Amino acid sequence: MDFSRILKQARVGWVADDSVGGASGRGGRATSTTICFPEKLIEDVLRVFRLRFELHGKLYQHRVTKAQELQIIDILKLADEHLLIAGTAGQRMRLSETVHDVQAYVKVKDSVLDLIECSCEPAMAPAQELLARMRDRRIYKSVGKVALESFGQLTEDDTFSRPEPWCSEEIDEKTGMVLPKTPAAIAEEMVDFYYRGEDADGHGCAADGGGYGSDDLDVSPECVAGITPSRPGAAGSASAAAQQKQQLARRPRRRLRAEDLTLEYMKVHYGKRYKNPVNNVRFFAKDADLAVCATGGKSSTGQQEQQQQQQQQQQPQAHEVAEAKYRSLLPRTFMDVSLRAFCKCPDMMVEATEVFCLWARRHGTASPFPAMSQEISQAAFAAQESPPAGIRFD
Repeated sequence: MDFSRILKQARVGWVADDSVGGASGRGGRATSTTICFPEKLIEDVLRVFRLRFELHGKLYQHRVTKAQELQIIDILKLADEHLLIAGTAGQRMRLSETVHDVQAYVKVKDSVLDLIECSCEPAMAPAQELLARMRDRRIYKSVGKVALESFGQLTEDDTFSRPEPWCSEEIDEKTGMVLPKTPAAIAEEMVDFYYRGEDADGHGCAADGGGYGSDDLDVSPECVAGITPSRPGAAGSASAAAQQKQQLARRPRRRLRAEDLTLEYMKVHYGKRYKNPVNNVRFFAKDADLAVCATGGKSSTGQQEQQQQQQQQQQPQAHEVAEAKYRSLLPRTFMDVSLRAFCKCPDMMVEATEVFCLWARRHGTASPFPAMSQEISQAAFAAQESPPAGIRFD
């Protein structure tokens, strides 16, 4: 996108502002100056905000980028109590305490990962093991994401049309928005529903009290994250498949735990959450009449007033463009909120995928977007189409 076209045609205009005590413009109204653009560039300005939306979805908050970020957070948590940083007056502080001391905080750089990796303390072994996984590109695997509708927004009667599984009963007094449940609480609900057949609220979903999860679940090697499946027809695919089965047989099997999942809310918007950011941009018409408008406040001396008069220039009147003039260019919503799930344990990818799909179907949300990985079999999503006997979704 060529931003120079927008910047070259930007101008300083005046806008009536009764709250600003300054020089008088047209009609004796108080005015203030602002940057404005020609009305013909409204589509280009909207494209700027759209580009921000796309960059967050495809780059800044990409699933691989977020997986590495979450893994680094866990590494720092494991090393928090064992890696001490010298602060003011030689005081030794933990990583989480350096935010309260400037001298210690400036020392926390990217090199902190090297310090963890080179440490000889036995207590640093868990953090070093997780760091070695990230160095070897064995990062957390993306399970998928579901789009959340009406996230944090109330209806006119302060109620929801249906109970939202991600919203709590608390409301933020400052913003009036519904506070969401913590990702850890939702992970607990998913696992409880999968194994025990009930959610966190105690709503049963299996006739015999048992859930869908099974300890003897048959898992194909292609479903295991970290093992690249062989392509059909590739040389040595049969031997590779046999090796994968042997590797899978040696892997210890256990039940999925809530600690194996990491959930996070992915929020992508145009810059003003649910609001149209173009409403905060000012434009001027092509045939706008120019008015002499002072840019400063009242001068205390005659000399300053004279200098201010000399700095006066012809400025167009800036105004807000009604949405009706470009309604066809606007999206249906300016903010997308999704719930994304990541699996920390490569051996539990199939169970994690089934947990996520069953939870989404249980609450009537949209079908989860797949992790876009060939390492996850289509069989992992079978539960979404055909739920097991004894489980009802209502």
